[in-house]
Amino acid sequence: MPEQDRRNVPIMRAAGALVLALALALCTGCAAGLNGAGGTLSAASVAQESAAPALPAELRHIQTRTFDETTLIDGITERVASLAEVGEYTGQPGVYLNDNNPVFSEEDLAQPYGTETYGELDRLGRTAEAFAVVGPETEPTQKRGSISAIHPSGWQQASYPNLGLDHLYERSHLIAHCLTAEDANERNLMTGTGYMNQGVMQTLEQRMDRYVDATDGHLLLRVTPIYQGDELVARGVQMQAYSLEDEGEAICFNVYLHNVQPGVQIDYATGASSQAPADLAGTGPTDADVASAAAAAASTAAASAASAQPEESAPVAQTHTYVANTNTKKFHYATCTSVARMSEKNKRTVETTRDALIAEGYIPCANCNP
Repeated sequence: MPEQDRRNVPIMRAAGALVLALALALCTGCAAGLNGAGGTLSAASVAQESAAPALPAELRHIQTRTFDETTLIDGITERVASLAEVGEYTGQPGVYLNDNNPVFSEEDLAQPYGTETYGELDRLGRTAEAFAVVGPETEPTQKRGSISAIHPSGWQQASYPNLGLDHLYERSHLIAHCLTAEDANERNLMTGTGYMNQGVMQTLEQRMDRYVDATDGHLLLRVTPIYQGDELVARGVQMQAYSLEDEGEAICFNVYLHNVQPGVQIDYATGASSQAPADLAGTGPTDADVASAAAAAASTAAASAASAQPEESAPVAQTHTYVANTNTKKFHYATCTSVARMSEKNKRTVETTRDALIAEGYIPCANCNP
């Protein structure tokens, strides 16, 4: 080898090493950008990321919008701050929560495109909340299959021909088939009235479907059935959604929809139903409401009687260790799987009673049902 060429060998090796280092750095940077962190990705993580890329860092926030910029719904004008302030059905199909702005956590925003999670059925067989990051990759590619084999909690079908109802209940998807291609998934189906399922709920689902089809964009979506006590039929559902690429300009809502049927009284404890008296038109108290009021009156009478007894005989409210999420305003048993996914800064561990937390504005987790 000529002397000049031998002198160039170290330079050539250094240049080759530099090129290789730059290539590795670029690959690592891409992986870190998808993963949201600079750490090394495991083989499982790489496979997951390639199948469902993580949300880009620049989209990992929720822009709070004024009420008139959000997704408004015909027929709904009432606004309340939170679920705790939702009243009885009085003719409007639902109410706006939090000025119609959804609430999604940092953990929600970190989920990859295509994520779908459906809560386990609780001890009563009731569905819990469903969450998804929907987009073109989650949409169906074939016609929906049969879901008739699923009988959600409280499923006591009835018909009221004189009201024009050949069926009262429908197997209502928490997250619509048109968005996730879910068929007979018992964790995604609840007992819902046609009034709710084919009304505002369907309207919102169609708006989201059109958005994905038109833009190839992505949506954060959470739907939560809201039960009272051990009732088998949900009183309603909370729906929250946010379009990511346009920061909520097209889709941005947080609504509670009443699971009612005008003209019909529903016993939410069992799912049984009866035609409402003509003067009630489905807006008055249900059989379950009457029973609940009677129980409340009995409880008040018992409390009054107890107050006349010596102090030591008064019942003491049972305390538990709960973990409250200061962001979502939900509380859980410490053993709940949701606690492990909760951001440390949002955790509030307390030894208190269930009623005390509800009085503070927190709502019980639908999964562990504390």
